[in-house]
Amino acid sequence: MQQDQPTSSQVIARTALILHTLENFPQGLSISALARAAAMPRTTVHRLVTSLSGGYGISLPL
Repeated sequence: MQQDQPTSSQVIARTALILHTLENFPQGLSISALARAAAMPRTTVHRLVTSLSGGYGISLPL
């Protein structure tokens, strides 16, 4: 059974939450620490951070 795919607005909201969380940690965070701080699953954070840093050339302080 296939899991429900997040909507575009959910992806944008989650990405914004990750970026907002990183604002509070200019020294950076590990993926696990970022997931805890954002209260999101680690796999979701990893997927979104990888998309941001690899696909759009954004350097994130991780």
